[in-house]
Amino acid sequence: MAILRTMRIQHFSFILALLPGLARAGEPAYHWPLDARPALTSTFGEYRTGHPHAGLDLKTWGQEGFPVFAVDDGYVARVSASPWSYGRAIYVKLRDGRTTLYAHLSGFAPPIADRVEAEQERRGAYSVNLFLNAGEISVRRGQTLGFSGSSGVGMPHLHFELWDTAERRVNPLEYGFRVVDTIPPVIQALALAPLNASSLVEGGHDPYPFKVQWDQSRGGYLSPKQVLVHGLIGVAADVFDQADSSASTNRLASYRLRLLVDGAEAFQTTYSAFSFSDRHQVDLDRNFALARGGAGRFHNLYRAKGNRLPLYGGYREGDGVLRAGVESDGHGIPLKPGPHLLRVVAEDIQGNRSEAEVEVLVNAPPEARKGGLRMVMWGNVFGINAKAHDADGDSLAVVFERSVDEGQTWRTDVQTRVASGTEVDSGDRSQEEHLPLRDLIYRMRAIDPFGLEASRTYAPFRISVVDTATFTCTPAIYPDFALVRIETDRVLRTTPTVTVTWPNARSDTLAVRQIDLRSYEVIVPFDSTVSGDVTVTVFGTLPDIGRRYPLLIPQTGEEWG
Repeated sequence: MAILRTMRIQHFSFILALLPGLARAGEPAYHWPLDARPALTSTFGEYRTGHPHAGLDLKTWGQEGFPVFAVDDGYVARVSASPWSYGRAIYVKLRDGRTTLYAHLSGFAPPIADRVEAEQERRGAYSVNLFLNAGEISVRRGQTLGFSGSSGVGMPHLHFELWDTAERRVNPLEYGFRVVDTIPPVIQALALAPLNASSLVEGGHDPYPFKVQWDQSRGGYLSPKQVLVHGLIGVAADVFDQADSSASTNRLASYRLRLLVDGAEAFQTTYSAFSFSDRHQVDLDRNFALARGGAGRFHNLYRAKGNRLPLYGGYREGDGVLRAGVESDGHGIPLKPGPHLLRVVAEDIQGNRSEAEVEVLVNAPPEARKGGLRMVMWGNVFGINAKAHDADGDSLAVVFERSVDEGQTWRTDVQTRVASGTEVDSGDRSQEEHLPLRDLIYRMRAIDPFGLEASRTYAPFRISVVDTATFTCTPAIYPDFALVRIETDRVLRTTPTVTVTWPNARSDTLAVRQIDLRSYEVIVPFDSTVSGDVTVTVFGTLPDIGRRYPLLIPQTGEEWG
């Protein structure tokens, strides 16, 4: 396992403290936009409801009235005043073609103030939105444009944006607007999210978040456990950054996130620029399901379908997705069965970085398929025939049990192992054992080498004389399927049959997974080609009355169940 390290680049601190507007090579050395000690309360790309933060929030230390400066020569292209949103705001077109925005001001400096007041007087209203031509109000580098405040938002600070010549919002930290930062990002948690109906994390369909712990000896964050995965899996990270001057009060966004799989980069997100028209797609960059479930704001480390944000370099839709034990479609990272090491790297603009590691185990759970447990007769001998399947080809421990107290206790009759090379019924692994027929409930359990289990029960004789059973069906809705939990108040003879009928009258029989003696699960896939109500029908049979047993002995070769 690779050694983790946290890097702190400290040798720039003194220079940045003196020159907070220091630019990278080839970029203009813009003037710092605020006459206050440089500190950030928010950075570019942080999540806001329905959009990413489009600039920097500069700290004004709980006060208003700090002079706000033009960062370079240019002209006022727009000025607005409103009780909401940006409040009082100034837009300056710079000589290099870029645009700067200063928002939440407490007031404007002349001659901007004169133009705004004249327009307010003319309209007889406070709210104005003026668009100006290049020759109307020119500004010089370092000129006072207005004064910091809290208009439109209620908390004193300066919101500052930088737009490129195409009016994309760009990260000002890439253009010299930096503050002292020697603190690496903090990785709070990672998450693994199943991305379709056939994908599982720790045996479930829900996103699986887990905390990572700082390991001083390794110099990084580690997951305390190995995580089981199978199918299409998305990795996500809950990360924040800090800067020296506001470390005790503000959590900032990281600049870059990287996903490495077995040592090779598989995905990267860099919060550099985005188009205003695509701002709503921030909910594809973040994991919506985890946020809705209250787990926090996780950054997706894969490119979701339809995501047009230009944050991912050359990575395309589907890239970054773990294809754990499933065939590749040309996107994502194919992972063979077995252990793999995932590493998440978080960096800030100064190059401070932190890493977190988790080991995943790619493993398909065993299946006990429909018809996988039934009673058969060979001559005068009764037996239970079991079928279990493992997609990885693992050998399975198969246990046959029976219960005479409605599943409160189980007695083991046979315990054996199915060799992975055994092929029955188109690749199913199977095992047959002759068992006596005098008890009420039989169960087969198939367990793979990693402890994942599938089971089936078969109850030939009725537990009670009641002729009806009540089903309770509870659906959980996911983006492209529903997971229906089926509960029954009676022990059924065998697994129920579930069918789905679509609005176009097509009907399909669905695979049913038994959870315990009276509980089952079924996945109902959504069909994007039809619209309307989908009908799910559950049909189950009760065991026969025990006193009729002598009349129900099957003929040779006849199957029950």
